[in-house]
Amino acid sequence: MMHEGFFGPWFFVRGFFTFMWVWGIVMFGLIIAGIVYFLKLIVNPASSNNRRDSDRKDELLFKLKERYVSGEINKDEFERMKKELL
Repeated sequence: MMHEGFFGPWFFVRGFFTFMWVWGIVMFGLIIAGIVYFLKLIVNPASSNNRRDSDRKDELLFKLKERYVSGEINKDEFERMKKELL
C-alpha cells in the first residue's frame, strides 16, 4: 500500500476541524469583548455625557474670559459667574 502523506484522503476533514477550532476561538473572543463592552456601559453610562459637559463648561469659561478681557464685565462679575459655572 502506498503512503499518502499529509494530503491523504483525510486532508479536508483535518482542515475543516482546524478551521472550526480557530472559528470557535474567534467567536469566544468576540463574546468576551461584547460582555466587557456592555459591562463598561452599565458601570459608567455617563462617561460620554461627562465629557460633553466638560467640553461645554470649557467653552462657556472661554467665552466668559473673552467678555472679561473685552471689558463687558468687571472682575467681581467675572469671579461670580466663574463660581456659578464651575
